Amino acid sequence: MKKLKDLMNRDLVTVPPDMPVSELAGLLSTRMISGAPVVDESGKVVGVVSLSDIAAFSASGRGGLQTDRDMYYSVPEMEDYLVGFFTVDDFSPGATVCDIMTPAVYTLGQDATMLEAAEMMRAARIHRIIVTQEGLPQGIVTTMDLVGALCDYLKKVIA
Repeated sequence: MKKLKDLMNRDLVTVPPDMPVSELAGLLSTRMISGAPVVDESGKVVGVVSLSDIAAFSASGRGGLQTDRDMYYSVPEMEDYLVGFFTVDDFSPGATVCDIMTPAVYTLGQDATMLEAAEMMRAARIHRIIVTQEGLPQGIVTTMDLVGALCDYLKKVIA
């Protein structure tokens, strides 16, 4: 069974706790990712922040929420399945990542298996696991990474 070191994305985007939420929204949109680990000055992961956190923040009345198709990149064959898009606008001055991040961080080592990651994600109802070594982030495994590996496996089994 594949190990996380074979599956993880090593091009890890991290954000500092003091990053303004408006900059975070732009970064996630530009990099076409749905979330990122939050790291302190020493590189230690102190939280995770996602588009869901931005949406919850917006819905709380502390930030603005409006429809905008440019927040996500479009996959033409999937457009019929897309329900809506949003961007963040007019955030409360001074709102930062640490105001909206989730402080619970789920991590596994590089030698953990895909099954361990999938079981952790399902039990914790999360979409990303930070792969660490000696407490420092080395990469990330998302539900989409696991779905991709499952598709590859099924192609071999069915063919």
